[in-house]
Amino acid sequence: MPPEKNPAPSGRLLGPLDGENGIVIPLVGFIAFTGAGITAPLWARPVLIPEPYAACVELLLLAVLATGMAGFPLLGLWVAFRSVRRAGRTWMENVNSAVVMSGVILTLGISGFLTPVLFGRAIWIGQEFKREPPRIALVPGGKGVEVTGTFENGLAARLERFLDSHPGVDVVHLTSPGGLGLEGNRVLDLIRSRNLSTYVPRYCESACSLAFAGGRERWIAGGARLGYHAPATPLLADLKSERISERGMKDLLRAGIPEEFALRANTVPPEDMWYPAVEHLTAFGIITGVAEDGRFPAHD
Repeated sequence: MPPEKNPAPSGRLLGPLDGENGIVIPLVGFIAFTGAGITAPLWARPVLIPEPYAACVELLLLAVLATGMAGFPLLGLWVAFRSVRRAGRTWMENVNSAVVMSGVILTLGISGFLTPVLFGRAIWIGQEFKREPPRIALVPGGKGVEVTGTFENGLAARLERFLDSHPGVDVVHLTSPGGLGLEGNRVLDLIRSRNLSTYVPRYCESACSLAFAGGRERWIAGGARLGYHAPATPLLADLKSERISERGMKDLLRAGIPEEFALRANTVPPEDMWYPAVEHLTAFGIITGVAEDGRFPAHD
């Protein structure tokens, strides 16, 4: 009778990591975690949680994925090396060993790519906690509403409820460093649907400048600035890139911004900001004009 291949040691049953199929668990785990990591931009961001807490949850999920992607190939490598010590390895075990080694090399490459991203996201989260939370208040005279702070989840819904309770509002005062592009689009749609004008007393950047474009008339104060840059994506938020963002282009064109201006705005990396001159803003129709002092009442 021929001897049994790779028998278990005396007195012990074959476990899930024994025999020629011992690589299945590490290999399936690696494939599952890699697939989850590649598709993470589609599901990793919990949209119902306000910033920066959503980014914290996202960072935790990505760290778990990165750990799994690294851990399963290492487990497979241990299984492969353990089988090397046994005589009479099968062709399947040889193939498994080669696959695992490829997985280890791929994991090292992915880890080298993800590590600066994860650290960058951690730094960004720390900065987000220092940002001013959004605030909505009625401007003296009752004709305007002031929106300040970061554009985060739920801002458009809050603004809509505020406008419902103050039907006399005709202009939205915007002062914000930006935030979520999706929320900027929602505020833009709300401003358009109410046929409101927009006004920037100091600065309006990133997602805020997108919302500003929804105004029936679009005014800025003397010395105020509008800031533009390409939007950041969930996984690549901190990687420097000057490529044109397709999503950013769609957002700006949808807002009615001329293509030439939108192209220039989207060549600016997410970590930088472009502040066009007043003449440039006027020539492209981004602003109606510079408001004279006293045109729009404001808080002290």
